[in-house]
Formats: sequence, structure tokens, C-alpha cells
Amino acid sequence: MTLHTNFHIAASDNTLHLKTGRPSGRKGSPFHHGMQFPLIRRIRNMVPALWLILLAGPYATAQDVEVHAGLDTNEILIGDQISLHLRATAPKDVTISWPLFHDTLVRGIEIIGRSNPDTVETKKDINTVLSQEIQITSFDSGHYSLPSIPFYYTRNGDTSIYTAHSEPLSLYVNTVEIDTAQAIRPIKPPLHAPVTFREMLPWILAALGIIFLGWLIYYIIQKKKKQKPLFVARHKPKLPPHVRALEGLEKLRYKKLWQNGKYKEYHTEMTGFVRDYIEERFDVQAVEMTTDEIIRGLKTRDVHPEALDKITQVFQLADLVKFAREKPLPLENDISLNHCIDFVKETMRREADTPEEPEHKEVNEKQLKEAPHA
Repeated sequence: MTLHTNFHIAASDNTLHLKTGRPSGRKGSPFHHGMQFPLIRRIRNMVPALWLILLAGPYATAQDVEVHAGLDTNEILIGDQISLHLRATAPKDVTISWPLFHDTLVRGIEIIGRSNPDTVETKKDINTVLSQEIQITSFDSGHYSLPSIPFYYTRNGDTSIYTAHSEPLSLYVNTVEIDTAQAIRPIKPPLHAPVTFREMLPWILAALGIIFLGWLIYYIIQKKKKQKPLFVARHKPKLPPHVRALEGLEKLRYKKLWQNGKYKEYHTEMTGFVRDYIEERFDVQAVEMTTDEIIRGLKTRDVHPEALDKITQVFQLADLVKFAREKPLPLENDISLNHCIDFVKETMRREADTPEEPEHKEVNEKQLKEAPHA
């Protein structure tokens, strides 16, 4: 005989019954209708728990992220400052969008400072803890309710945006108690802080600048009245006349003027150095004199005859070149330059010599013309 058994579970009056159907059997059979079993009773007790697990499945991911918000204290005086501590703990595959705040947390609670969010690895680098401190204060007394703060986050590979909320907070701001029994005292004047040198330095510099500007204006006015230049360049010490003459003659030698056919330029420049030397050394106005006038002037200065003869030959040859277009021989050009150098060296004032004042400070053309010819 083949036995076909059908089970049917029915729950009524908090009792789970197992009903069976059979083709035949005795009345006292174990499959008697309405018979209860201990196993079926256990299944009946697990049904509510299974329903809760199925319903909580979509929200199970939210339990992986924990957020927290806390205050240093929930009661302050007006103007006191406390910190709001924010903390979020999440796995590494979670990206949290940190909440942003402006100048106020809620109306009446002002934000005066904040730190950057800090990240700490925990639990063997499984979770990540982010934290931030926000400094707040209030200048209005009363009770303030700080709502929960939302933290939005996403998971790697999941485009859904999840939200975790911190717990709401309360803050009491109290006023300062005033003892009305005491007499009202007048307001104290502000305290005077000592003046430092750093504070006085700009005023000192300004005063010095005004003084310098006044002196500069006075200096300019005085120079204008005297018709003098505002600033005079500092001149270098003037070299002795024989030094300047010898340097000029040596430079003339290397110019090679007469070698290039420039005879007039050569003799004009050469006699120019000698004229300047004679004028400063013997106080004879040689620059504006003719050759004869220069020679007569030198004779009154006790110049050695040999030196006087050499310089006479130089000036006479130079006159022929400049006025008669004479072209001297190469030897004559070199001899004239050497005579000039010899004349300067033989007549220059030695350091050991005592400078003598000439008897006549100025020799003009009239005196020279009246002097007897040699």
C-alpha cells in the first residue's frame, strides 16, 4: 500500500498545528488530525525573528557607519566658548561627505573657529575615524536644541547615497547673576597702556623726515641766492704739470700721427703739452703767446741755456709745419719729441727743491715786447 501524506501548517490561538491527510488508518494513528509536535512548535517561535531579519536586510549597511556629536558641557554662561566634537567611524571602502557649517550652528549659536577634519586608522587599518572640533559661543541666554547632524556617505562600487545621523544635543546659556542689593558703581575709565618704542618709531621717522625736508629747502634757497650749483662733484687731486706733460708726450708717441702723414696734428699736439707745462711751471702765459714771446718769457725765469735751445728748435719747427706746410724728416719729428721730454725733465721742480715764487706773477705781452732782445 502506498502512503501519500500531505502536511498543512495552521496557526490558531498561538498554537501551530500540523494537519495530515491519509487515505486510511486507525483512529489512534500518530497522524491523527490536530496532533502537535515539539519541532513544529520551535519553527513557530522562529517565524517572527525570520521576518525581522528579512525586513532589516536593506538597512544592514547603515550599521557599518557610526557618527557621534558631543559638547564639552551642556550649560555655559553668556560669551563662554566650548567645543562641539564630531566623530565618524567607517570602513575603508566608505567615502564620507563631511558636513559643512557657516557662521552659525543654529540661530543664536555662533561658530568662532574650527579645526580641519583629522583622520585616524583603527582596528588594524580596518576602520577609519574622522574627527573635527568646532568652537562655538552664544550671546543670548536661553535653551538651544541642536538638531542631529546628517553625514552622507557612499560605498565603493555603489552609486547609492546613504545617510547617518548624529544624536541631537541641548545647550543652556545662562546670564550672569546681578546682585541688585549693591549700589551701582560708575563705569571705570579705560586703562592706559604704556607707549612702546615700536609705536613711537613711525612718529620719530616722520619728524626726522620733516626736519630733513626743511633743511633741504633751506639749502636749495641759499644755493640759488649765491648762484652756486646744488652739488659739486669732488675733483680728483690734480697731478703736477711735469707728470701730465710727460704722460701726454708718451701717448703722442704711440699715436703715430706723422707716420700717417698728419704732421700738423702731431706738432700742434706736441707743442700744446709743452705750452701747458710752461704756463703752470714758470707762470708764463704760453698758451696765448707766440714762439718769440715764450722764449723771451723763459729767459726771465733763469732756464738753463741748453734746455732753452732745445725748446726753441721745437717751437720753430712746429711753426714751419703749421704755417709753411713743412714736412719734416722722420728723424726731425722724433728729435722734436725727445727735446720736449728733455726740456720737461730738466726744468721740472724736484721734490727736494723749495718752490720759489717768481719775481713777476704775470708776464703780459706788453712787458715782453719792451724787454731787450737777446
